[in-house]
Amino acid sequence: MSEVQSSPPAPQIEVKRPGLLSQVIPYLITAAIFVWIFRSINFADVWHILRAADLSYFIPAMVAFIVVFFFSDVFSFGQAYRWFNAPMTLKEMMECRGAPYVIQIGLAPLAETLFPLYLWRKKGIRVSQALSSNIWTFLNDLAATMTAISAAVIYNSFTGLVPVLGPGWLAAVIIFWSFYFANLIFWHSRFRERAANWLADGAAADTAAAGKSRTFLQRAGAELLQLLHTFSVAHWHQYLRVYLVRITMLAFNLVSNYAALRAVGVDPPLPLAAVGIPIIMLSIFQPVSVGGYGGPQALAFLFFYKLVRCGAEEAVIAYSLLWSTCFLLGRAVIGLIFIRGFWRAAFPQGAVTTKVPA
Repeated sequence: MSEVQSSPPAPQIEVKRPGLLSQVIPYLITAAIFVWIFRSINFADVWHILRAADLSYFIPAMVAFIVVFFFSDVFSFGQAYRWFNAPMTLKEMMECRGAPYVIQIGLAPLAETLFPLYLWRKKGIRVSQALSSNIWTFLNDLAATMTAISAAVIYNSFTGLVPVLGPGWLAAVIIFWSFYFANLIFWHSRFRERAANWLADGAAADTAAAGKSRTFLQRAGAELLQLLHTFSVAHWHQYLRVYLVRITMLAFNLVSNYAALRAVGVDPPLPLAAVGIPIIMLSIFQPVSVGGYGGPQALAFLFFYKLVRCGAEEAVIAYSLLWSTCFLLGRAVIGLIFIRGFWRAAFPQGAVTTKVPA
């Protein structure tokens, strides 16, 4: 295991719950999406397709994906905390990443605050440095996603199976990989040690300034710099290990989604599926969805009906609802397994609001 890189505890500042508006907006967007979808689609037709679906391949594929999704979360995000923030046992990693799933279903913005809260309460990890590990891991997750999209776009450029996957997609792929490798090269160049020392000195100075009068901009600037903490200490083999974990999860995601598509009679070209499915998956965790509903249905309708007519519109919506519902149920089961221990660690006095270091 790599040596854990962390800094002294930061001065405490108040971290509040997400505002009511940020929690309501996803519900409003999701409601608007369903109104838009079902203004032209009869839900009874969707229900009929779901009842007639052949789930013999989908159910085992979905169960396997949910298990792989959880452990890939543990051995990517959780492993990043163990590498770069503080020593953690496997149980703590599973508890930290798994328990918020059950809250994430209905209150995703609130759930996102629970990860750093748990890490501070249990391990004393600065919130800004926990977020740094999250950002670093997400970048590698995005690299795994873009691997599938890149392969699909390049393959499609030779076959022309999906005309809508044209030069714009190829340009997006080139831009992403240029940024990704530029980031990797910079943090493994001769500037790495200098940047790491600079960030460590900034964290130490921030700790030494505890209790002193500072402007909001001074405090915010000090914490924003710490968002680069993980990048400054991560090694190339750690990038590779997390990338391999996330691309394994992506493979199971593609299989489970494709099984759901075929279960209801939707047959997309493989390049379109390899592009659309990862993007649909990403939308689940954005403020356009609630519990996996909303954004995924809109994107499924866009990719598999509007851009390319892969099946009846009712069948496309049936696929999306089937997959989203199973993913919701799977995450709920995992979250319920770990929520008790998580809650005791995050709220030892039963408190709901607290002050934590940024």
